[in-house]
Amino acid sequence: MLARPSAVRNILSGRQTQDRRPAWKAPVLLGNRTPPPGAKIIYQNIGSTPVPYFCRPTIWQEVRPGDRIWIRENFFTEGGPFGETFGYAADIPAEHGAPRLIPSIHMPRHLSRLTLVVTEVRRQRIRDISHDDILTEGIVEENSLVGVECFGEGTIDIWGLRCFFDGGDGDGYKSATEAFTALWNGLHGSRRGQSWADDPEVVATTFETHCCNIDQIPARVAARPRVGSQDDLITSGAAGTKSGTATTV
Repeated sequence: MLARPSAVRNILSGRQTQDRRPAWKAPVLLGNRTPPPGAKIIYQNIGSTPVPYFCRPTIWQEVRPGDRIWIRENFFTEGGPFGETFGYAADIPAEHGAPRLIPSIHMPRHLSRLTLVVTEVRRQRIRDISHDDILTEGIVEENSLVGVECFGEGTIDIWGLRCFFDGGDGDGYKSATEAFTALWNGLHGSRRGQSWADDPEVVATTFETHCCNIDQIPARVAARPRVGSQDDLITSGAAGTKSGTATTV
């Protein structure tokens, strides 16, 4: 699974334990073609005429409880394209200059440090997400300063609930739903039929996070390490290396 640095930070911190992905790919005009196996037919109006389209299922429809998903994230290396040392974009402090990053799609399996073990899979419309589930997607609620009111010769700070996500509006959002809507549309809203307003069908996975390479999972699952435990400081590569440092492989 490809993951942005902000999503990786949410997973590492334990803030994110659910992930929603579209159940169907964007619609394609059917025309005179035969729809591929597993596709569904939908009709969209062009003017007043309903026109048939087909949608292919995404790979997320194949996910089942017990499946293991390894995370691909933006990373960097030294000493060649897959050199002797490497690190992760999500671990670079904002005030530091970023090294030349390699896109997550190019991360090889052996450099992955995060594995998700699926515990539950649900199909639903994106707008059916509950408030509690929104918070497990990495949305954070905080009591924040929202304004200042004049009072006599002085002022009074006005505090209220604001919701945030890594990479979102720094001033926050008025509700968890508003924050998640912005997050979803930022990721999927530009694709036809996938925006919050379109209310697409999604696959919602709940997962346990294991901070190790997927090929270390059989032994690690038996020990059942969790995010936040001392064991979770171990990344893929050389054992005993802590997250956020270059690792020798």
